[in-house]
Amino acid sequence: MSSDQQTLCVRFNQDCSCISVGTKQGYKIYTCDPFVKRFSDNNGGIAVVEMLYRSSLVALVGAGEQPSNSPRRLQILNTTTKKSLCELPFGSTVLAVRLNKKRLVVVLETKTFIYELDTTELLYTIETEPNPRGICAMATESGESCLALPARATVGDVTVWDTISITPLNRIHAHATPIAALALSHDASLLATASHKGTVIRVFRVRCGSKAHTFRRGTLASHVYCIAFSRDAHLLAVSAASGTIHIFNLAHPQSSEGIITSLVPALSDLLDPPRCFAFIRLRCAAYPNVCAFPTNHHVRVATWEGLVSEYLVDDAAGGECRLVNENTTLDSAPDHINAASCDALHPSHPPSPVQHLPTSLSSDYQPDKWCYYLARPETVVPLPVPMCEIVQADGDSEVLRM
Repeated sequence: MSSDQQTLCVRFNQDCSCISVGTKQGYKIYTCDPFVKRFSDNNGGIAVVEMLYRSSLVALVGAGEQPSNSPRRLQILNTTTKKSLCELPFGSTVLAVRLNKKRLVVVLETKTFIYELDTTELLYTIETEPNPRGICAMATESGESCLALPARATVGDVTVWDTISITPLNRIHAHATPIAALALSHDASLLATASHKGTVIRVFRVRCGSKAHTFRRGTLASHVYCIAFSRDAHLLAVSAASGTIHIFNLAHPQSSEGIITSLVPALSDLLDPPRCFAFIRLRCAAYPNVCAFPTNHHVRVATWEGLVSEYLVDDAAGGECRLVNENTTLDSAPDHINAASCDALHPSHPPSPVQHLPTSLSSDYQPDKWCYYLARPETVVPLPVPMCEIVQADGDSEVLRM
């Protein structure tokens, strides 16, 4: 990877239909199926890129290499009109941004801000322990819009907030060491956690705070990059610096541990937890990566190296997942690596075509509700700039014109 294309961030959108990449030059947005670059901008380094589903709204935080790209300023942009809808200044570096249909969440090292998305009105400020990596998780498809953050005062604790009512739902003691990664299931019923050690993954029930599962990722410590639930919350993927993505079966843990610990919860830390039932071996472990589930049986993996790969999970037999397609976000290489190339890279995997249905936005939004307006914090007059534009595609599905 050339130095001028150095990757600063990689993020899937909320339904894993798009991927955004921030680099030292700017940022790029791709649709995943088909894999096509939809938007790019090379006006300075971008350290944080967060999309709102497949809409043209995108939240950007600069990398600080130019005065106009301050890491202490959040910009909300319409990629269709290329107009800035709102800018929010902060006293320190913005480490993470999360969006859903109603809320905008901005994470700093010791504070997290919750905003109303439509008006960018500040609703609440959460004081946190030092969180230099901006660790957080938000369930984007739940009516409660839950947010999970490392808790204050006690190392290894997690606080789950309801961002609609702005109330804490629960405080969960997850680990004895600092939190390294968090994930909420799509319905906000489950919370998955990993500590800095990274050897054990725990899953908790959000409402009651009880432990649902404990899994062994490995025996050697490894930094956990990402945790992701499948859409039905039956599978859990965990990517780490070891170069292997472990996939755990929550529906069938393959162990009596769940039965025993349901009777005596304290025994979960004394028994050897079940290990993964499926896994993905990455060709290069030198780069960070993120993973997500576009469907209940497929895992997408994006690396800072510039590769975006999709794997098929055999939920019956488990074992090593099969690579079905691979693409690149590097401008110097072709976007798509066809199935024959995948088989050449992995000759033990026979070719098998995988069909995907295009993601429909009609189940998530009504087209006539897509024109939101954002007001600048210093004024009360809404900006007359639509955030997004929906156009009709083939069949009954709807896609966004980027």
